Amino acid sequence: MKRTNTGEKYVSRIPQGFYLVRVPGPDRPFAHFRELKDAVAWRDAMLGGQVIARMEEWVRELVEPTDAPRIRILQSRLTRNAHTRANGLRRWGDACVVCGYDTYVEVAHVVAVKDGGSDHSTNLRPLCPNHHKEYDLGLIAIGG
Repeated sequence: MKRTNTGEKYVSRIPQGFYLVRVPGPDRPFAHFRELKDAVAWRDAMLGGQVIARMEEWVRELVEPTDAPRIRILQSRLTRNAHTRANGLRRWGDACVVCGYDTYVEVAHVVAVKDGGSDHSTNLRPLCPNHHKEYDLGLIAIGG
């Protein structure tokens, strides 16, 4: 791995865009950082014996970023009939009606439930995941 000198003792720049810190000693760890200031602070903490306090602070910053706003998202979903998929596959077969792929298929609604479509097998078609996504985006059409 090619390293570039940063002018900071025990800190080098590595090709992946990180700063590598290696401190001397038999049991001293190494670490990677995106920012040079973080690498230097970690090096100084390791050399100064302030490892535990600084590590707890870094972990807290990683787990609970203070500058990121938080929003709460509530979602409601329709409860589907457990037999819907089986009925659709029984009626139309277990392969994608567009390409014939049969390893994994999903059952799509021809007329979406939100638009008044039903879970009846006449309103269902088996589609592979790719064609199901294309259908939902309106890129392809399927019909009766």
